[in-house]
Amino acid sequence: MTSQAEPSSGVLLLERRGQLVQPNPTPLAGSVTNQATFNCPVISETIEGAWVENVVRGDSSLERPYIVATRRLVDRGAVAITSDCGFTRLGIRRL
Repeated sequence: MTSQAEPSSGVLLLERRGQLVQPNPTPLAGSVTNQATFNCPVISETIEGAWVENVVRGDSSLERPYIVATRRLVDRGAVAITSDCGFTRLGIRRL
């Protein structure tokens, strides 16, 4: 396991319209992808196939990708995990 020297906040991101979501060059203040929102570095993982429509529906096929991505964030040094969608609960409930 490799982790960063400093603890990080991990963010699980939805996929958006054919391209993977990456932090915007200038995310809005308070955004989970804005480095200034937290008192530590922010790292993220995009969940391929996680669209608003199927996450809100509770698509169980996304459970495994969310678990894998969450573990990758932890391996990268995340000590707290959040997401850019309030409906992202199905993927992390078994951790």
